[in-house]
Parts: sequence; structure tokens; C-alpha cells
Amino acid sequence: TLFTMTLRVTATATENTALRVGGTIETLTDVRSQSVQPGGQLTPTAVTFVDREGVTAAAAGGKVFTASVATRGIFAYVDQAELVNTAILDGNVVSSALRVLGVLSTGTLAA
Repeated sequence: TLFTMTLRVTATATENTALRVGGTIETLTDVRSQSVQPGGQLTPTAVTFVDREGVTAAAAGGKVFTASVATRGIFAYVDQAELVNTAILDGNVVSSALRVLGVLSTGTLAA
């Protein structure tokens, strides 16, 4: 990983919309702790964003799309493929755990 940028979005942010974000490179060094000049510029300098709409000038800032994560479906299953009710034959209760997963709008599953 070259670098990681973490953004925190408040709970009051409007969902399913693009929000403007800006940034500044305060310091930039190589693996030997030698100063690096991004684009030949001294730091601190404004960042340039590449987002879903293309390259955005540093002064204008980039955009971050906030999307709500919603449950789109439910997937339920049991661990065993077949469940036979033998209670009529021997009086023993037969049961199996039912697992339920939510299918999220991100394409992932939630327990």
C-alpha cells in the first residue's frame, strides 16, 4: 500500500450524494526519510484528487460519494442438506439451527 487515507463522515451527512473534500500534503518522504517534492512543489501543498468524475484541480477539491448501506434481501439456510422428521417413528424431536444472513446493497453478507 502506498498510503491510506481515512475519511470520517458524520451521521448527519446526506446519503447517496457527492460531498466535496479537500486536503493538503504536509510532509512527504521516501523510504530513506528524504524529502520528496510532489510534482516539483515544496510541501505543504494542496492535493490533486482523482475520483469517479476525473481529475480535479487541487484548489477545487475532490468528491466523496456517500452511500447508504441497506439490506436488499435475506438468505436463510440450515447446515445440513436434509431434515427428516422422525418424531412420528420414535417420538424424538428433530431440530436444526437456521442461519440467517442479510444481503447488503454493497454486495456483502451480514450475520
